[in-house]
Amino acid sequence: MAQAGASKTSADAEVVALTRQLIAINSENPGHTEAEVAAFVARWFKDNGITDVRVVEAAPGRPNVIARVPRTDGADGADGKGAGEGAGQAPPPLAFVGHMDTVPVGSGWTVDPFAGVIRDGRLYGRGSADMKSGLAASMLAARNIARRGLPLKRDLLVCATADEEGTHMLGAVGLLDQGILGKDTLIIAPDGTGMEVIVAHKGVMWFELVTHGKMSHAGSPEVGVDAVYGVAELIREIKRRFAELPYQHPLTGAPTVTFSVIEGGVKTNVVPDRCRVEIDVRAVPPMTVKSVTELLRDVAATAPKVLPGLTAEVRQINIDRPPVESDLNSPVYRALADACAAVLGARPEPRGLRGYTDASIVSFRTGNLDAFVFGSGSIRQAHTADEWASVDDIVATEKIFTRAAEALCL
Repeated sequence: MAQAGASKTSADAEVVALTRQLIAINSENPGHTEAEVAAFVARWFKDNGITDVRVVEAAPGRPNVIARVPRTDGADGADGKGAGEGAGQAPPPLAFVGHMDTVPVGSGWTVDPFAGVIRDGRLYGRGSADMKSGLAASMLAARNIARRGLPLKRDLLVCATADEEGTHMLGAVGLLDQGILGKDTLIIAPDGTGMEVIVAHKGVMWFELVTHGKMSHAGSPEVGVDAVYGVAELIREIKRRFAELPYQHPLTGAPTVTFSVIEGGVKTNVVPDRCRVEIDVRAVPPMTVKSVTELLRDVAATAPKVLPGLTAEVRQINIDRPPVESDLNSPVYRALADACAAVLGARPEPRGLRGYTDASIVSFRTGNLDAFVFGSGSIRQAHTADEWASVDDIVATEKIFTRAAEALCL
C-alpha cells in the first residue's frame, strides 16, 4: 500500500521537516539515548499550543514524554489508567506510543545518517523508518486535533518513549508501571510497517548460551576441551530442533532462531575453555517463554555427549516478550482501516510483525486487545545502513493518524 514517488509538495510538508529535525538528534541506544530528543519533543508540543506535557523518567536518564490533549465534555479528563467506559467513568484515552531511541548507526552508509537527506522520493537517516517519521506524524496529528478546538470524548495522548530498542523496553514498561497506559487504553504505535496495520506480533526472546571446557596448548588439543567447538555443535542441534517445530501462524509465519553474537577463546594457539553465544528467538503461538527456555536447556544438557568434559548453561537476557495478537473488532483497527481507505484508496489487510513494539509489550502485560501498529517505513529498511522511508508515505501517515484520531476522539 506504499505510495510511489514524492512530489515537491510532499518533500516540503511539515511532517517531513519535523522528521528531519528528529533524525538530526542522535538517540542511538546504547549511546546518546533519548534525553535530547525528549527535550525537543516536549518543547515542540508547548510551542504548538499543547501545554499539558510531562517528562517522566522511566529509569535514571531515560525520559518518557507524555503530551495530553484533554477531553472537553465537561470533565477534567481521563486519568490515563485505562478506565472502562460507563456511567461516571471517563472513556479510556487514545494513545500514540512511539519511541525516541534508535539502534546504533553502524557502518556502510552512503549518506550522513543524521542529515535527513531526501533523494528520489526517499528520506534517509537513522530512525527514518524506525520510527522518527511515525513519531513526527503522531505529534502533528495531535496538534491538528488540538487546533480544531472541537469537543473530545476522550483524552488524546502522545507518549514518546525511551528504550524500545533495549532489552527491557524501559519506556513502555514505565508507562504501565506509572498507570499512564492500561488494559483499556486505545493504542497506536507509529512504527514502520510498510503502511500495513499490524495486529499480531511474534514473541521476541533473547538468551545467552555459555559452554565451559578446559584450556590447553593447541599443540595438544586432546588435553583440553574445546568450548568453541562445543557451541558450534549445540548450535547445529538447536537449529535442527527449531526446523522440526510444527508451528505456523497465519499472520506471522514460522518461528525462527538466530545466533547473533559469539565470543570465545583467548589466543590462536590455546584451546578455548569458554564460549558465549547470544540467541534471538522469534516465537509464534503456542510457544511460550517457558517452552523455549526448556528447549534450549534440554539442548545444553547434551553438552557432555557432544564433547566429554564440556558443560553448558542457558539464561534469558531480556524481559518476557511472548507472541501477542489484538482484536480485529477493535475500534482502533476500524479507525485505522477506514483512514487508510480514505487516504490511500484501499483498506489494508491485517498483518503480523516479526518484531516487538511498545504496543505488544502493553498487550502482553495488561491483556490489552486494542493495541495496533501502523506507520511509514518498513522493517526491511529498519536497522540497516541507508535506512529510509518514503516521503509520500510519511505525509500520508500524518493524514491517516489525524483521521483515525478524529474517528476515535470526536
